[in-house]
Amino acid sequence: MPDAVPLQKKLNDIVVDLHTLDSKISLIAQKIKMIEKNEEVIGRTIVMHNEKLRGIESAQASTPSDAVSQAAGAESARLDQSQGADIEELKRQVAALKAQAVSRKEFSELRYTLDSINPLEFITVAQARALIEEEVAKRSGKKPGF
Repeated sequence: MPDAVPLQKKLNDIVVDLHTLDSKISLIAQKIKMIEKNEEVIGRTIVMHNEKLRGIESAQASTPSDAVSQAAGAESARLDQSQGADIEELKRQVAALKAQAVSRKEFSELRYTLDSINPLEFITVAQARALIEEEVAKRSGKKPGF
């Protein structure tokens, strides 16, 4: 009987740990999805900015005035600087998110571990108490539910 209580506590601790791991895995999966979405947004933003730059460059080539071409060049340089800063900031953010997240391989290993343990095979606290009561009743000759 003294072994049943520590065993029950250990089983409860395992169940709590499994729930914690499952929550952490869910958070990691959400972070991975967010990183993928951010990468898509970054790609679309880069394509849009490249199209704007091509439009400015083609407009610059077709305008005969030096003042207009200087203004377009200055605007293009300003856009290049702001794009470069934006892209670098996004790269830093993506790198930071990737550092916080686990790889797909690590995620699949964690999922496999959780699936192989199968926490549904463990007994509940109520079932453990019922088993203990039955055993005590058998040994003492009394009815369960003392």
